[in-house]
Amino acid sequence: MVNRLTKAVWILFPLLLMIYNFSQANPVDQAKKLNAKGLELARKNRIDEAIEKFNHSLEVNPRDGETYVHLANAYLQISNLNAAEVACQQAKLLLPDTAEVYATMSQIFHRRGELEAAKKEYEQAIRFDSNVAEYHYHLANVYHSLGQFEAAKKEYLETLNLSPKSPLVYHNLGEIYYMEGKLDQAIEAYQKSLSYSNNGQNTKKRLNEVILEKQDQIGKEILRNQLA
Repeated sequence: MVNRLTKAVWILFPLLLMIYNFSQANPVDQAKKLNAKGLELARKNRIDEAIEKFNHSLEVNPRDGETYVHLANAYLQISNLNAAEVACQQAKLLLPDTAEVYATMSQIFHRRGELEAAKKEYEQAIRFDSNVAEYHYHLANVYHSLGQFEAAKKEYLETLNLSPKSPLVYHNLGEIYYMEGKLDQAIEAYQKSLSYSNNGQNTKKRLNEVILEKQDQIGKEILRNQLA
């Protein structure tokens, strides 16, 4: 009887071990599946359902920093900035060296109009990953809004190093060159913008305005020379 029982235990032991291992791994796998489903729903713009899936995933595995980032971005899409910040703070605790966390937090501050805070977060994002054009572009926009045009120009140019066919970046560069009185460079930047997008009506308008201003400037210069 004892031998039969021992034999049965040895036969069942691998199966029991497999069931135990599966039960231990299952919560993480379940959380990953819920997170993946949340991302799928977010891509379909079913944001409320996506948020529900992300929260469920975090109930199963509350140590998943990436899911907190996804949750924060989902809250951003419905402009729930307070909830987005709470989720992002949790992501920071779990992923303190991850650029995407700081980029997401910077978007929250930017949407609130807290530009100095947004600037610091974008700078941190770039410190952890300087090869993402989007980070440089958004930081440039913050600098632009703060009136720090030289810093903005530097970041726009860095954006173009990483993503050289961006009409919006060229348009914004044109605006800075214009404010600096560099009309030739402004015209060139607007033309570059239009070469990558034929739908830039505002860019076309600005280009025509600056060309007319440049022509007027040349005409006045000719007149001054004639009168000298």
